[in-house]
Amino acid sequence: MLNKSKKIIFSLVLITLVSTALSAASKKPKKEGDKISAPARDEVMFIGRITVHNNEDLDFYIKTRGLDDSILEKKDVYYLPYIPTKKEVDSFEIGIFESQAHFKNGDMFFANYTATKTGNFCFTFPIQYFFHGDPNLLIYLPSDFMVSVPKGEKYVYIGDFEFFVEGHDFGVVKVNHTDNYDGAKEEVRRLFGDKAVLSRAELLPVDTEDESYIENLTVVTYYYY
Repeated sequence: MLNKSKKIIFSLVLITLVSTALSAASKKPKKEGDKISAPARDEVMFIGRITVHNNEDLDFYIKTRGLDDSILEKKDVYYLPYIPTKKEVDSFEIGIFESQAHFKNGDMFFANYTATKTGNFCFTFPIQYFFHGDPNLLIYLPSDFMVSVPKGEKYVYIGDFEFFVEGHDFGVVKVNHTDNYDGAKEEVRRLFGDKAVLSRAELLPVDTEDESYIENLTVVTYYYY
């Protein structure tokens, strides 16, 4: 039998597990066409745009992978990189994040990230890019920068990114980072109202000594929607 102290500890653990499960269950994946949600109290929304330019013919890859030609009717999509705020990350959390952080090529992104303790967000995981939205036609786009968000800022513009890929391995040969703040500001006000104030953020080198930079993280299953 459990003694009194062990019973208390067991009860606390059980309560924690139940609370975590209920919290996770309260979050649902975003479906295509759903209204974009404003950032919650513990979140920061990053705004920008990713466009990939590719001149390589995909017919060969579609045929060699046994894919149906009908996938050509679908748009290319990209998934923004997940930024961990703790060392142990549940696959469900990554799935929920990615369900609201994928966009069509050339479209502006509006993605909510859980706030870090320091206000520094380290973009070190790659951007996932799917030609015609198919997991068999996946490439990775580099991201290796940090964004420092001042306390109280909720909507942060980090710029427009253009990736140019070439060759059979779709290697990135050039990246352009440009400013379209006025266009982003107009979209933020249209979606979230005049009270939504958009700030700019400079892209900084990653500070590996910052406590918000998580090392030795094992990323588990990715979810695709």
